[in-house]
Parts: sequence; structure tokens; C-alpha cells
Amino acid sequence: MNKQIKICPACNQGYLYHAKPKYIPEEIILCDECDAVWLKGMKIFYGEYDKDFYSYVPFMESRGVTGESIWEGDLFEKPYYESETS
Repeated sequence: MNKQIKICPACNQGYLYHAKPKYIPEEIILCDECDAVWLKGMKIFYGEYDKDFYSYVPFMESRGVTGESIWEGDLFEKPYYESETS
């Protein structure tokens, strides 16, 4: 069975991955190109985007994680496929 990795609807260039940053409890969905973030459970769809995704660095900083620690954890290791629902 061939699965297709979901293309980021925010930038239309990167691929989406399940990610588990080290210093927050949530699993997130993260774009490998533009660093757009969706919380697990948010609907990810193609269309006009404004407020239905986050930018990774401000997202992490809003949770008290700063500096190099932002990039620690399991990022970009498990693809998010077209057939998945967040």
C-alpha cells in the first residue's frame, strides 16, 4: 500500500510530520519547510489560512520553551499521511 505524506496547506511546499517536542506534553503536527504547527486533533485542510495553525517558534515560546531547547525532541520522524485525521 502506497501512502502519500500530506503536503503542508500553509506553504504548499513542505511535508507534515507528527512531532513530540521534548519540553511540552502535546504531540503536534509540524511542517518541515515553513514550521507551521497544528495541535493533534485540529482539522488540517487546504484552503484560506489565517488563524488555524501556529508558527513553531512563537508556539514553543508561548509555552515557556526558548533558545536551542525549542528544537529538542522527536521532530520530523513520523510522517503525517493524507489518509490520517489529526
